[in-house]
Amino acid sequence: MTPEARVERDRMERDDLWKQLSLAISMRSSGDQITWTTLSIFFATNAVLLAALFRSGQYPNPWIGAIISALAFSLSVLWCLITMRILERLGMHERIIRIIQSELFLDSRPLWRQLAVCQKLTEAEDEHEIGRGARARVLIPWALRIVAALWLVGLGCFLYKARC
Repeated sequence: MTPEARVERDRMERDDLWKQLSLAISMRSSGDQITWTTLSIFFATNAVLLAALFRSGQYPNPWIGAIISALAFSLSVLWCLITMRILERLGMHERIIRIIQSELFLDSRPLWRQLAVCQKLTEAEDEHEIGRGARARVLIPWALRIVAALWLVGLGCFLYKARC
């Protein structure tokens, strides 16, 4: 292969990597939107089920409460499984982005950390541990599990009340 042909091949490979990086970033962004949309729908659904459970303002019929609680628990478990899958895909997209960035010899730190203007902010982050709290990727599955557990407790309470 001639040197000119090799340079042209390398340029084409680099252009292809840029396209792949663009696609990976787009997929990651849409995954983020899907995550927050499904989480919003999940909590709205739970609010509707809770409102249906106590719509009269009184303690509901135990069998109706048990049915609604069982339905809500099932939905919570299903939603948790779906959300975990979405979060796994987000992690995969982020790994793909890092690999492509390393192939392109790009700095994989967030852009705001790369900018010289933000040097003081970076120092402040290191000094005060800004951005080192709990991550949404950890909190979301735990929130879904807690909601499912609460519905399971409600189901148990309604079944106990129905037997008495």
